[in-house]
Amino acid sequence: MLLATPELALASLTVRNYSVIGQGIGMIGLQPDTGTIAAQQQLHFQQVISNQFILDAENTGLSVDVESYNTEVFYRLKRQQFEFALQLNLLAYSRGFLDSSIERFHDLFGMPNGGREFVKQNQYSIAIDGDKNYLFDSPSSGLGDTRLLARYHFHPQHSLISQIKLPTESEQEFGSGSTDLAIALRHSWPVANFAWHAQYGVVWVGERSWLNDNKADFVAQLSAALEAKITARHSINFQLDMHSRLYKSASELYEQ
Repeated sequence: MLLATPELALASLTVRNYSVIGQGIGMIGLQPDTGTIAAQQQLHFQQVISNQFILDAENTGLSVDVESYNTEVFYRLKRQQFEFALQLNLLAYSRGFLDSSIERFHDLFGMPNGGREFVKQNQYSIAIDGDKNYLFDSPSSGLGDTRLLARYHFHPQHSLISQIKLPTESEQEFGSGSTDLAIALRHSWPVANFAWHAQYGVVWVGERSWLNDNKADFVAQLSAALEAKITARHSINFQLDMHSRLYKSASELYEQ
């Protein structure tokens, strides 16, 4: 994944799940540390290039071979203990050009290619449960989901976050087609020039998801990060994101 993040005002930790399935679910990305700021506005945008390949039709019924280009625009408004945010997503899914470079990188360090070597490079395909449930095979671009976020800082280092994800996507593959609700707790522990951050919560996935019976009804998520301050305006961030399964396995579907 490649990230380019020009920012105005507040520092942010905004890395999240950019998989085709993950970005359609209303999970809350790890939010910036804004608890000590009384009033602020922020305009933030980032460009993300993500090359995705999943070939697991036997266990989960999921097959993905796509390169995505995400342009994300954030607007934040902070007033005392309250904070509000709007996120817009402009997406483009294509066959891409990074497959050969990724395979060479894997080969250089003796890493497995996860089945990439068995398919043609720079393809475009998204399938759930083989070709029986859902299939995209034509590149597209347009508007993705819209997210509205509200945050209450009950302590300078601790806050409660709620988010609603609206199905505003212009192309069906750019979102889940559902309205998702999420709630999370966010904590920070600053120590000298370092700060630990943690955020955990749950997402309720709406009923109109294009995953149909494959989707999970609830998704639990956990994010953790270590931030090292270099200067007053610059820092290095190490971030880990985890979440429960976003879709059911083939065996679970069979049992239904």
